[in-house]
Amino acid sequence: MASASLDKLITFLSRDHPSSSSWEASTKAKLQQLEYANQKLKTMQSDCKSLLKIDMQNKRVIDLHKKLKDFGYEIQDLESFMEYMELQRKVKEINQDEVGSTSQSREKRRRLSSSEEDNKMVNMISRLIKQINMMDSDMKDLLNRISGKNHLIQNKRVTTSSPNEKKIYGREDETKELIRVLKLEKPNINGNISIVPILGMGGIGKTRLAQFAFNNPEIETYFDKKVWVFVSDHFDQFRITKEIAESLSIDDATPKFPYDTASLDLLESKIKSCLKGIKRFLLVLDDVWSNEWQRILDPLKFTEVESIKIIVTGRNPTVLAGLETGDRILLGGLYGNDYRSFFINCVFGNENPDNYSSTLQIIGEQIMKKVNGSPLAVKTVGRLLKRNLTEEHWKHVLDSDLWEIGSDANDIMPTLALSYHHLPEHLQMCFAFCSVLPKGYNIHKYELIGMWIAQGYILEDGTNSKTLEDIGEEYYKELNQLSLIEVMDEGKDLCIMHDLLHDLAESVSHGEVCYYEGKKGKRISRNVRHLCVCGPVDPESVQLSSSLRTLVLYGVDICSQVDLKALNRIRVLVVIDKNMQEFPEAVTQLKHLRYLDFSKSSIKRVPESLCRLYQLRVLGLPQLDALPSLFHNLINLRTFWFDCGFVGEPI
Repeated sequence: MASASLDKLITFLSRDHPSSSSWEASTKAKLQQLEYANQKLKTMQSDCKSLLKIDMQNKRVIDLHKKLKDFGYEIQDLESFMEYMELQRKVKEINQDEVGSTSQSREKRRRLSSSEEDNKMVNMISRLIKQINMMDSDMKDLLNRISGKNHLIQNKRVTTSSPNEKKIYGREDETKELIRVLKLEKPNINGNISIVPILGMGGIGKTRLAQFAFNNPEIETYFDKKVWVFVSDHFDQFRITKEIAESLSIDDATPKFPYDTASLDLLESKIKSCLKGIKRFLLVLDDVWSNEWQRILDPLKFTEVESIKIIVTGRNPTVLAGLETGDRILLGGLYGNDYRSFFINCVFGNENPDNYSSTLQIIGEQIMKKVNGSPLAVKTVGRLLKRNLTEEHWKHVLDSDLWEIGSDANDIMPTLALSYHHLPEHLQMCFAFCSVLPKGYNIHKYELIGMWIAQGYILEDGTNSKTLEDIGEEYYKELNQLSLIEVMDEGKDLCIMHDLLHDLAESVSHGEVCYYEGKKGKRISRNVRHLCVCGPVDPESVQLSSSLRTLVLYGVDICSQVDLKALNRIRVLVVIDKNMQEFPEAVTQLKHLRYLDFSKSSIKRVPESLCRLYQLRVLGLPQLDALPSLFHNLINLRTFWFDCGFVGEPI
């Protein structure tokens, strides 16, 4: 990111400069020195990436990598400030043209302004060159100390009842057993409730198995009602109870029930009411992490339903603590012909592997052994191998030391990280950024791409034949093809990130991304660049994060509690709070802001000063009664959400 940002900054500084002698003698010469220093910067970035592939846990490498990223952010901010000033000048010129300002007077003002800034510019460039030279010295010292091979390096999601694939490999016996247990007419251990656990490590296929059983025709006809709920590692009894009640009453003809404002007791009563007259009920609780979920059983124990079967998927048997359960389904890795078929399908698709060399197949066999039968790992590595069906590429993957990095033999993170470290830097940044969203959160692809653009992750192709949105969609498709993000619904363009990949994204962000749930004792680091808040927060801890570039607030009103002006590097601001009615005036001073989404608020009016946010590309304010009179000043705006949808063309 640093060198790409510096390229843009140099281009920006070089164009339209005044032809004064002072510029020729100082600034132009300094720019040439900066261009030379940028070549050093590019070499440093390449070397640092190679070192991380050798040892991603080396503290000196991580520290230098952080310095390079921090320098990149500094360059971005400088470039962004200059872009803002240029846009501000354009807006003024447009408005002055409308009132008859002459081109001569505009040129005079520009020359005067440029003359005043020359010395500042020379000093700024000198400082940047000095920083690059210091980092270059650190890199040379590090390279002298570290020797190694240029190897690759090591390496959650809302689920629904609908499987993403038409076939499930190697789980025929487990599927039959699960259906048998669900239809078993025998005395229940817990009153009228039978618990059917599906247990196994992350990425092993627990959710897929539950989905295929849930949608099996025999199960469809056997149960009167079925409900699927994603639990996640953050247990929320109210949300889960609400989702069960809503699902059960989806065909309810009675007047609309106040789900959002109802108490937990009222929601539980609603569940009992919906289950009246029902003989058999199936509930799936997917991705359970603790035994807190057992509180969901309370309203179900006091219904007239003859048989309630609850499928619980989880990694740890402790989620069943205190409960008697019948048959447990324990999932291990895929093996034998099923494993081979799945691997071949992931790598070759419909192609015949015999069309490729026997050496490639031998290497593939060795890679299969190292993937250790994890369906998620097979999918991820399979996509990686598919990108380059050559012996050299496959041997490179096989020989990588990344496989051994991890907590134990059952940890698939080393495998998952392979795909990440094969990515170019811009895709690595896009992937790591996704961890700012809560685990299990579905996001529209255009929202995600808009945030990537706002952060400067999308690189122009140099031909101007594609918009940044077009290029962003290419990034999105590539990450999806590598199974690093998962498309939930093609028609609705929703995507999600698997829990383990979310963990990986958090890990590779090296503390720059923080998902804050208001847990006691947890503080927000000063180093955080991208912050998502979903729980009570100490405003002072947010103020400390002056380097924030992303702030996402879910149902949390801290805009009125913190000094937003101090968060002057913010590029993405998202507030999801239907109770918010007043637009925070301080937002209008965030000059770097490119993505502003208050689409889930009740704001009806905004100040005219909003129109000074010249760099805004995306704006979501659907409840506005009227646009501010200077709305036309937002000359960079490309997408505007309002009460009848959104406009996706330049305005």
